[in-house]
Amino acid sequence: CCAWPQRRVGCPRAASRRKRCGRHWSMPGWKSPCASAANGPFSAASYVKKGNAVEIRFEPIGYVRNAYRDKRPPSWQGTTSRIEIDRRWAEALGGLEGFSHIVVLCYLDRSHGQDMPLFIQPQRNPLMPLVGFWGTRTPIRPNPIAMTVVPLADRQDNVLTVRNLDMYDGTPVLDIKAASPRFDEGHPND
Repeated sequence: CCAWPQRRVGCPRAASRRKRCGRHWSMPGWKSPCASAANGPFSAASYVKKGNAVEIRFEPIGYVRNAYRDKRPPSWQGTTSRIEIDRRWAEALGGLEGFSHIVVLCYLDRSHGQDMPLFIQPQRNPLMPLVGFWGTRTPIRPNPIAMTVVPLADRQDNVLTVRNLDMYDGTPVLDIKAASPRFDEGHPND
């Protein structure tokens, strides 16, 4: 849905979209992202309230491509991966090549079906004390979402080449953002 919180205007696709989400906004004089069927829907996520519960659905914006489909490399440092972004989002990558690093959010699709203990030993090291899983980097979580900051090596059309991305081939990518030390390293007074 268009998210320009001004007055309601008629978009060619608003009638069908309004039934699903209940609102459709755009600024007078601005072209709605929904106006062109070629652009596809503006959002790759949906939010549905069911009583007191909320259901959130995400659609991948792309996928990780590398040589590590089934076996982890000895170290992710030094590895090279490609992030293939869906072509409908390719134009939005403009300007990203001006940043040295990007933040990548992925859905850890291989974590499903595994038991989720409340306490684990970090890095599966038996010499480490048991701690709650929130205090670890385990991929086995209630919402298996990963966030990592990686160097951006290159951008060609809808493909980003990155280094040191600790994700397997085929991992769904939910979002990417330009990394900014001002926002990503925390505040010194935290």
